Formats: sequence, structure tokens, C-alpha cells
Amino acid sequence: MKAVDTPKEVRLPATTQAFESATLFARQNGYIEKRFVDIGSRVKAGELLALISAPEVDDQLNLVWCPCLRRKARSEQCRR
Repeated sequence: MKAVDTPKEVRLPATTQAFESATLFARQNGYIEKRFVDIGSRVKAGELLALISAPEVDDQLNLVWCPCLRRKARSEQCRR
């Protein structure tokens, strides 16, 4: 008898389940601007999954930063 190197395919009925699952909750309202991984993909701790656009938060930041930037520009003009 000779050994044969031809691959064989065997199909068996089965069910697969994840070892772990996680529920994700939004910390902030927004829109998914870009998704970096597909559903079901393996990911590592700290890996960026998606980029969320939050116009309301951007508006709030602009309200805080604009006065600060104006003051900084005025102080630089005064130094000249």
C-alpha cells in the first residue's frame, strides 16, 4: 500500500459559537464616519474600531476654544 498526498474534504454538521461576547454602549451621540473592522473580526485591546462624528460635541468644543484662541491672538499682537 502507498501513501497518497491528495487532500480530502470532509463535511460534518456543526454549530459555532463565540467564546466571549461584549455589549457596547455609546458614550456619546454621533454618527459612524468610518468603520475599521468588520463585525465578527478579531481585534486586540485598544484597537480603534470606528471613527464617530459628533457634531454637537464639536460645536461645544468650538464655543470653548474660540474665546481662548481670540485671547491668545490679542496677547500676541500686544507683544509685537
